[in-house]
Amino acid sequence: MQSAVNIDEEKISLAYRFAYRLCGNRKVAEKLTELALIARCSKVQDDNLSLLQSIWQEFMNNYSFIEFKEGKGIQKVLLNLPVELRGGVILKDVFKYDYHQVAKILSISPQEAQKIVAQGRRKAAAYRI
Repeated sequence: MQSAVNIDEEKISLAYRFAYRLCGNRKVAEKLTELALIARCSKVQDDNLSLLQSIWQEFMNNYSFIEFKEGKGIQKVLLNLPVELRGGVILKDVFKYDYHQVAKILSISPQEAQKIVAQGRRKAAAYRI
């Protein structure tokens, strides 16, 4: 099936990996990715930040209340973080986005992005696997 919007495998993989890191559940990550791709196709947006922002918004609106605990190692540490901090830490430390990009995806100010990443790092450092 061809779409008017060209979304390459790398972008789909990026979207899925972000969704998975947020929830640690394959089925939910697939659903979040699917919903984001559908939203993206309808909006015809062509950049990674918009795609990740769609996943973040969908996750916060429909999945953030679920307590995901699957995973080992770093995934377990990430899932132990409050969801508001988790997104910032994933984007900054796993995906290596700068604070302005993190802020755009999470719909917050760059200063708030710095604050939540710092808080998330402190909580992650205090967590014992």
